[in-house]
Amino acid sequence: MRIHAKLLILLLAMAMTPLIVISAFHQISIRMGRRRLISRIHSTLDANAKQVLQEILDNCDEILQRESRLVEALIRRQAREVELRLSEQPETPVPTLAGTTYGLDESLRELSRTENGPFGGVSSARISYRRQALFLPDGVDIGAVNCDMERLEDMTGVYYEIRRNGPSGILWQYTSLENGLHLSYPWSDAETSLHPPGYDPRQRDWYLRAKTRGDAIRTGPLVDAVTGRTVVTVATPVRWPDSSFAGVTAMDRLVPDILAGMRLPFRWAEGAKRMFVVTDPQADPCELKITVLLQGSYVDAHRDWQRPIELEQLRSEDAYELKGMAAEMQIGVPGIRTLEYEGRRCLWAYGKPTMGGVIPLLIVPCNRVTDMADSASRLLLGESRFLLGVTGTVLLLVVAATAALAAISAKAVTRPIDSLMSAGRRLAHGDYEARVDIGTGDELERLGEVFNETGPKLKEREKMKQSLELAGAIQRSLLPKDAPSLKHFDIAAQCLYCDETGGDYYDFIDMIDVGQGKTGVVLGDVSGHGIGAALLMTAVRSSLRTNIRHHGTDLTTLFHHVNRDLVRDTGEDKFVTLFCGILDDEDCSLTWASGGHDSAIWRHAETGAIEELANTGMLMGIFEEALFEQTGPLELGRGDVVVIGTDGIWEARDASGSFFGKERLYEILHETHGTAREICDTIVAAVSAFCGSGPREDDITVVVLRTL
Repeated sequence: MRIHAKLLILLLAMAMTPLIVISAFHQISIRMGRRRLISRIHSTLDANAKQVLQEILDNCDEILQRESRLVEALIRRQAREVELRLSEQPETPVPTLAGTTYGLDESLRELSRTENGPFGGVSSARISYRRQALFLPDGVDIGAVNCDMERLEDMTGVYYEIRRNGPSGILWQYTSLENGLHLSYPWSDAETSLHPPGYDPRQRDWYLRAKTRGDAIRTGPLVDAVTGRTVVTVATPVRWPDSSFAGVTAMDRLVPDILAGMRLPFRWAEGAKRMFVVTDPQADPCELKITVLLQGSYVDAHRDWQRPIELEQLRSEDAYELKGMAAEMQIGVPGIRTLEYEGRRCLWAYGKPTMGGVIPLLIVPCNRVTDMADSASRLLLGESRFLLGVTGTVLLLVVAATAALAAISAKAVTRPIDSLMSAGRRLAHGDYEARVDIGTGDELERLGEVFNETGPKLKEREKMKQSLELAGAIQRSLLPKDAPSLKHFDIAAQCLYCDETGGDYYDFIDMIDVGQGKTGVVLGDVSGHGIGAALLMTAVRSSLRTNIRHHGTDLTTLFHHVNRDLVRDTGEDKFVTLFCGILDDEDCSLTWASGGHDSAIWRHAETGAIEELANTGMLMGIFEEALFEQTGPLELGRGDVVVIGTDGIWEARDASGSFFGKERLYEILHETHGTAREICDTIVAAVSAFCGSGPREDDITVVVLRTL
C-alpha cells in the first residue's frame, strides 16, 4: 500500500473524532427537548447581539475620535483664516447693507436648497452656499463694523471648503466679533427673520466660554436660535494682530448626525435608544447618577432657544445594576448589561469615555434580538430528529471501521519514520555513515534509499568544499599584499572572485635588476572561472615571473615565450588575455604590451579626456607563433589616471540582464578625483551595487595607476 493511502486512513480517523463528539452532543440535545434548544438559541442570539453592539460602540468610538480631530482642525483653520483677514487693511469702504449680496462668490458651485419650516418664524426659507448672512444686534452701528465687514467678506469660499471637507450635519458656520458684527454661513432669503428679537450672539454660552477659556471649546446640547433644533457647537476665539481678543468663530452640528455613528441593524432599530451620557467624577460612589447629554429624541424638537435644555437622569427599575453600570462608566470600563428600561427588558451597551468624558450608550429591547428564536427552534427540532438519528448510526459504523484500520496501520507508518528521524539526527551531527533499513515496499522504503545515498554525497561534498577553500586561500596568497610605493605613482588594485577560486590575476614585479625605478604591472584574465581557471592562472604567473628575469623590458620577447608555454601546456578551449606594463618612476612613463586584453583606460588630468591604450596582440595560448608588439614609452602628466581592468567590470549584469558597460566606468573616472585607492574602491562598489544581491557571473579585477 502506498503511503498516501496510509496517511488518508490516519487523517480520516483523526477527522472522525470531532464528528463523533458533535453527533453525541446533538443526540443529548435532542433528548433534552425543545426547552433546552430554545434556551440555547436565546443565549446565542444574545451573545451575538452583545458582540454586534460592542463592535458598533468600537466603530462609534473610532468615528467620534476621527470626527473630533477633524472638527477641531477645521475650526482652527477657520479661526486662522479669520485672523488673517482681520490683520489686513481694507482698501475701500463697504457700502450700506440695503440691496447688497454680501460675500457672494460666483466661482462656487451653487448648492441652494429650500428648508421647510418652522424656520426663523417663516414657513420655509431658501438656503444658498455662495453667500454669507449679516446680523447686527440691537444698538450696534453699522458704521462701526464696516471695516471688519470688508475684511471678512471673502470668507465665503473658506466656509464652503470647510463644509465640503467636514463631517456631516454641519448646520451653521459663523464668526461673531466683540464689536457686534455677526456673520453666518450659509445665507438665507429669510434674513430679516433669521434671528429672534433680542438675540445677541455675544451672550450665548459658546461665545462666553470660548472667550473665557481662550481656546477651542465644545458645548452642548444647545437650541439653535434660528431653527429651534438641538445642536452641539464647537467654537474658538480669534484675535487681533496684537493678540487681543477680537471675537469667536464657531460651527453648529445637528445632534442626529453626531448620533449617526451608532448604526443599529434594521431589525433592532424599532424601540432602540441611542444617546451620549456622562457621570459626575466628583460624586460619591454610592450616589452615582448617569446624565443624558444627547439622544435621538432631540431630532426636529423645536424648542425655545432662550431656555437651556434640561438634562434628564437615566433611570431603570434595576437600580442595583444601574449603579454598577455607573461605577464602571466612572472608571472608563466598557460593558454590556441587561436592565429594565421603560417597562421592557433591554440590553444596555456602553463604551469607553471619549470627547471629554462623554460615553456612548445603546439601549436595545431584548425581544428585538431574540424574536427569531421560537420560530427557528420549531423548524430545527422537527428536521434535526431524523437527520441526527441517521447520521449517528452512520458515524458509529465509520468510526468502528476507521478505528480498526488505524490500529493495523499505525505501527507500519510510525516505525520507519522513527528510524529516519534517528538516522537524520546522527547525520545532522556529522555522522556521514548513518544508515536506515526500511523494508515497507512503499515510498518510505524509497525515502530510506535516498537517505542512505545522502551521507556519502555529503561527505564527498564536504571534502570538495575544504579543498576549494584551501585552493582559494592559496590563490589569494599569490596576489600582492600591498601595492609598491613609488615616487611618481600612486597604485591600488583589487580582485573579487565569483567562486572560491577564479581566473583573474594581477601582479606588481620589482625590476630593479633591469633598471632603476622600473616596476612591472601585470593583469591577466583566464577564460572561464573556478578551479580550472585558477590552476591556469598559476601557470601564467609562474611563466611570466620566470621569463621576465631573462628578457627585462623586451616585452615582445617576453610575451612570445609566455605564449609558447601556454600553447604547449593548455588545450584549445583555454586562452588568456594579458596586459603587462613597465612603469618608469624616473621619467613618469608607461611602456606596455597586450595579449588580447581589453584596452587600458587613460584619463588626462589636464583636459579630462578619456583615451584607450592600444591592444598590441591577439589572445594568448592559442597560436604558438602569434606576434606581440611593445608600445611606449607613454609620458603621463601630473594627476593622470590609468585604469586596467578585466571584462568582469563592463560585462557585469543587473537583475534585468543589462550590462554595466564602459560608459558608466567613464562617468566614475570623470567624477572621482581622489587617490588611486579611492578610485579603485569606487569602481568595485559601483559594479557591486549595479549587480545587486544576485550572484556575480565573472571575476572582477582592477588596477589603478595615478601619477603624483
